[in-house]
Parts: sequence; structure tokens; C-alpha cells
Amino acid sequence: MKKQVEEQIWQEEPNAIWYINTKPQCALCGKVVNVVLEYQVSATSIPVRACFDLDEHCFKKAMEQLFISNPEVDSLQTRKLIYKELHR
Repeated sequence: MKKQVEEQIWQEEPNAIWYINTKPQCALCGKVVNVVLEYQVSATSIPVRACFDLDEHCFKKAMEQLFISNPEVDSLQTRKLIYKELHR
């Protein structure tokens, strides 16, 4: 049985890369990948993660869906998450 690992997100320097200790999953294609872009419309909305798979065009599709379904949105919060094993 595989042990459940609690997801942790951190930065090693201020205003730097965001790391994640579990491989993130793309919300559109479902692939588990090493790098995603996480975005949300507001601080109260649920973050969505999109991969950069060129065959699936997930990031592009996610942005199109976001702005088509929310035409009033003029900005959003984003951060790139990179998988990195957390050593304790």
C-alpha cells in the first residue's frame, strides 16, 4: 500500500520559484507531470493547474476557457510549480 504524502508548496528564496513535494496533476488532461502553472481568478476561488504538454495544449485551453467563461476577469494570480522531492 502506497503511503499518502501531504502536499507542501514552498519557496527557497523570496520571490523565487515555487516547489511542490508531490508531482502535480493537470486539471485538463489528468497527466501527472513535473511542472504546472497554477492559476486562480481570486483569493477565494479554487486554484486550477494546467500542464505544458504540447500535444494537449492544456495551458492554452485553460486560459481560453477561463477568459471565455469569465469575460469580466482582467487579471489572475499565477505561479509555476515545479516538483522537487522534500528532504527532511
